[in-house]
Amino acid sequence: MKNVRLSVKIGGGFTLIAMILFILIALSYHGSQKNVHLLDESIVMSRQTSMLQEIKYSVAQVQQWLTDISATRGLDGLNDGFEEAKAHRDTFYEYQGKLLSEYRERNETDLVKAVEELGLQFDAYYENGKKMARGYIDGGPAVGNQMMGDFDAVAAELQDTLTSITEGEVQEHATVFAALSTGVNDITWNIAIGGSVAIILSAFLGFIITGAVSRPIKKATAQLTEGADQVNNSSEHIAAASQTLAEGTTEQAAGLEETSSSLEELSAMTLQNASNANAVNAMMSEANDLVERSSKSMDQLTLSMQEIATASGETQKIIKTIDDIAFQTNLLSLNAAVEAARAGEAGAGFAVVADEVRNLAMRASEAAKGTSELIENSLTKIQSGHQLAEKCNEDFSKVAENAQKVDVLVGEIATAVNEQSVGISQITTAVNEMDKVTQNNAANAEESAAAAEELDTLSEQLRETIRGLQHMIDGDENVPVCRPPLRAKQKALPEGRRNTAGRLMGNLENMIPLGQREAYDFEDF
Repeated sequence: MKNVRLSVKIGGGFTLIAMILFILIALSYHGSQKNVHLLDESIVMSRQTSMLQEIKYSVAQVQQWLTDISATRGLDGLNDGFEEAKAHRDTFYEYQGKLLSEYRERNETDLVKAVEELGLQFDAYYENGKKMARGYIDGGPAVGNQMMGDFDAVAAELQDTLTSITEGEVQEHATVFAALSTGVNDITWNIAIGGSVAIILSAFLGFIITGAVSRPIKKATAQLTEGADQVNNSSEHIAAASQTLAEGTTEQAAGLEETSSSLEELSAMTLQNASNANAVNAMMSEANDLVERSSKSMDQLTLSMQEIATASGETQKIIKTIDDIAFQTNLLSLNAAVEAARAGEAGAGFAVVADEVRNLAMRASEAAKGTSELIENSLTKIQSGHQLAEKCNEDFSKVAENAQKVDVLVGEIATAVNEQSVGISQITTAVNEMDKVTQNNAANAEESAAAAEELDTLSEQLRETIRGLQHMIDGDENVPVCRPPLRAKQKALPEGRRNTAGRLMGNLENMIPLGQREAYDFEDF
């Protein structure tokens, strides 16, 4: 870090934070897309499960109506069993066709084969049921009871096939829900871990960069201030001695006035640099606020995904309720059929049982509607999560815009420093003019020598301090430093006068080397 430019330090810190945030967004988006795919799978499976429930209901209704007409012997007013059974048979074929179409579209060959086999079994089931009903009507309970055994065997085989297909669908549906829950948990952990790393790294980089910039500048400023105070003291002694130089008094005053004006300009530029630094700090605060808002948006996205998982669990419960109701319906219908067949003509009183079966069928239908509503709510929550992700992306774009503004402010600081260099060059020019005047005053040349020696030492310290600042900014150890030319040793003065005069004019140009633009380039600040 010691030999790295200031712009590289700041830009590198922002780039690293932006990369972490980009990776976090990418991981979250990837996880969201995966969960959306799993949710689509869940919707398709729910639709297929609903079709299976309709098929089971149609099978039960065919059995119910055929056993009802068997029990009542097709009496007047109770002879619509064949028509109702045929209507439910048509419903069975309708949903079987839809289910086969979806399985073929998804290339699920095993399920296609199972559903086709189910259709063949239903054909035998339906034909045996009609034959049993005709046996009861035409031959009475003795003939009907004999045919009931064949019908029960076919019905049991059909139920086994239906149960096998349904259980397979439910198990696969549960697998998809488990994968969806795992995806939600993965997104939650990615957000938590990535957000924590980004916050910790931002704080760490802020601390490192602030220290790397502020400490050297403060130290160099303190040294420059101390050196300036000492130069000022020596200048006062030189000014007192220069009062004896009658011919050069006016020219020296003009030069000092120009020097003062340049120093005021430098002071104003320094204040402007401080103002720009404060603006940079304010933008960093705004960037932190944007990161916090993005974190809250991610939290809302996680909550939305959790609500989807909860809704999925409720969907499973409703599907289980449908299965239970269908099972009870089947038992009731079978019991009613058996009892009606055994009771003979007295079986007409089992109409109450048939009503109860129909009520159970209505409950199954309502549960299926609840399943559809929950699935729609899940889709709405997924869309909300996607919108929150887009909002987070907009906030991160604002962070990038603030980084560009920081770059502009740094450019203004560089411009101000260049203007400072011009002002110091003007000071050097004014001092050169003062040197010409002073050289004409031979009587006071030896008095100024002692003070010039002190100022020469201070100029060396100032050059080293300026070199340290240049090294901090450019990160280059090979920064050239101007050395003062060797001069003949001055005549020693009495002890009391060594601190009051000196060789100021001959060495001031070397003491402030910023006028040499080829040695110090502020373009890379």
